[in-house]
Amino acid sequence: MITYLCQKSFSIPRRDPNTTNGTVHITQRDGSVVVLPRGYRVPLMFLAVFQWDSLRLVLLSTDPDSEWEEYKFDIIHLCRLCQHLFRQAAGAASIGGSKGIDKNWRSPMFDRVLTRFYHKWLVSREWSVRKFWEEFEEEEYRIDPLKYGMSRLVFRAPAC
Repeated sequence: MITYLCQKSFSIPRRDPNTTNGTVHITQRDGSVVVLPRGYRVPLMFLAVFQWDSLRLVLLSTDPDSEWEEYKFDIIHLCRLCQHLFRQAAGAASIGGSKGIDKNWRSPMFDRVLTRFYHKWLVSREWSVRKFWEEFEEEEYRIDPLKYGMSRLVFRAPAC
């Protein structure tokens, strides 16, 4: 599973000072590039750091075998979520033809996870998603999480 995480890693470029460019180019480990609306840049950075820090914490814990059994699927889930976003964006860009991806394009599934993360619901297991929905129903999901000011997402993460 760690090999899988490494194979699916990606890099996010530094902030483009050209504010008229509404997209960001994400480079995957295999060299392929996916173009996303610029609003996804900071959330992807947050998810990448969260994923790799979670893995580091698990592997450096006092009981790594037990921790790994407990959290491995949560860590892999984050990786798979990013890969799904990249596939969706590539599909949307191909539909856009020479114009590429629209800067207003959104991934509903990815946005739902961002909404939960924004509210500090960092576990994506079935019971957690269900409890989030029981508390907020669709109300919070109707808000575009990229309009929250996602830099706040990074700073709202629980302190250790």
